[in-house]
Amino acid sequence: MRCANSRICLLFFSNKLEYRGITMKFIYTRINDEIRIDQIEDPEAVIYVPERFEDCPVTELGSYVLAHSSVEEIHLPPYVRKIGAYGFYECEQLKRIYCYSRVLDLGAGLFAGVPAVEYLDITEFPGERSCLKEMLTELRQTLRVQIHCYCTRMRVQQRDFADA
Repeated sequence: MRCANSRICLLFFSNKLEYRGITMKFIYTRINDEIRIDQIEDPEAVIYVPERFEDCPVTELGSYVLAHSSVEEIHLPPYVRKIGAYGFYECEQLKRIYCYSRVLDLGAGLFAGVPAVEYLDITEFPGERSCLKEMLTELRQTLRVQIHCYCTRMRVQQRDFADA
């Protein structure tokens, strides 16, 4: 659905989604043909952010989207380009992050009060700018990083970095 006579169309929705046996409620905003997830109500320990709602890609997680939650692991889809300020604020149990290198806009204080992250799994796209450096700058603790290369033939190359 496109909004007529408008540059930006804001539509607010709430949707329950079951994925891998986990049901979560997502509060989101549709801005033209893209989705920003504003809140995940009562998140489980493991969160799989959906790739799409209403045939529109999820491109953003809003500010404070998971603040103060007990999430331990989050999986972001390939279209996410932005995570709002304090998106994971005081997620003290967050240990594992799975994302794609297209998350180029990391909000201020994204990992404030997040001491437990120990693993970052990131898929990079050849020829595209990567958020890896910014992500590592924000995550100041010692962690294991696994990097995959999303190649055109769907071959995956892995580089595994672990502290010696």
